[in-house]
Amino acid sequence: MPVVTARRGLAMTAVVIALVLVPAYPAQAHHAEVRAKTSCTGQVTVTATAWPGHADKPNTAVNEKTLSRTNPKIAISYSIDRGQSFSPLPQKSEYAFTAANRYTFTATFQLPNHPLAATVVVSARAAAPWADGGVAASGSKQQTSALLTIPRCPPTPTPSTLASAAPPSRAPTGRTSTAAAVSSGDPIPAGVLLTGGGAAVVLAAAGWWALRQLSAYPDSRSKTRRRRTRG
Repeated sequence: MPVVTARRGLAMTAVVIALVLVPAYPAQAHHAEVRAKTSCTGQVTVTATAWPGHADKPNTAVNEKTLSRTNPKIAISYSIDRGQSFSPLPQKSEYAFTAANRYTFTATFQLPNHPLAATVVVSARAAAPWADGGVAASGSKQQTSALLTIPRCPPTPTPSTLASAAPPSRAPTGRTSTAAAVSSGDPIPAGVLLTGGGAAVVLAAAGWWALRQLSAYPDSRSKTRRRRTRG
């Protein structure tokens, strides 16, 4: 019995040592976080960011945090059937997490619009090993954005809608209407106030109208002379 107990004690000690030596990485280690937004035309903007990374160990020659966040190849894909299937975007060199881009990048792409889908989901996945040897390629978990509903664009304005939205035309000012009335011989509308330049225009028009009226009748003295000559 003492021998069996001793063996059990040694086995438990070995298990404890093994647990201490195995790094206790979080379940979501080495992944790309992704956010996206879309316009009514189907243009999608996606931002991918490296996970927070492992804590740096001050007693080592390397920076564990930056190494665990560095990846030279991030694959971006999208789904228009609520995540059932994904279509990859063409790979670009800027789809990477580096110290130069602060471990994040933004990309823009256009969804097919014949017809335009109602929703879109964007995903990001590490397609190359992480700089610290973290899981990559097929073993890297794909992270997806929230399900985005593509908004509908407002209708394009037509000539009829533009005409109905135009402000109503303003009535002529008192100065113009009053001067026109006097020059044509019409009576001045009641309640029209003649001030400043408007009064001068009205007086000039009234004088011109009076001259027209006088020129329409022969001079009375000319009539008297013709009568005397006949007599």
